[in-house]
Amino acid sequence: MTSKTKEFFIAKKIIMKKLSQRERRAAELEADLLRTLDSSHIVQYKNMFKEENGTLLVIIMEYC
Repeated sequence: MTSKTKEFFIAKKIIMKKLSQRERRAAELEADLLRTLDSSHIVQYKNMFKEENGTLLVIIMEYC
């Protein structure tokens, strides 16, 4: 939750090191797709980043 706006967010964490190359690409494409979508019927993308030397992909989305 941000203190100024009282908005809540959720972090989807994907452990990349356990995925095949194809599954890793699909996870990154999911984040890219969410970033481009703009609909009140789809969870809103906020940010994406990698942690732990790229072994963990984190997608930040609105909480609903």
